[in-house]
Amino acid sequence: EVSISRDGNGYIYSGKKTGKQGITVVGGRLTKSGGKHFYKWNNAGTVYQVTWRPTDPNFARVQAFDRSGREVFNNLMSIYFN
Repeated sequence: EVSISRDGNGYIYSGKKTGKQGITVVGGRLTKSGGKHFYKWNNAGTVYQVTWRPTDPNFARVQAFDRSGREVFNNLMSIYFN
């Protein structure tokens, strides 16, 4: 499950996969293109991206990329906006 909340001029990402330890990352940025919303965070070289379409509000694509740009996580997850 993924939660995105507004924090001043940025966004906070909290994510947890069943049975795994969760993560919270602050300072995310939002861009909009082609009817999609792209939220991005950088945490010590790992980039987290959440791609969300308002036309499908309950789910979002969550991806993580390591320092070299290699995708290390890609999953469709339920999402909650706060």
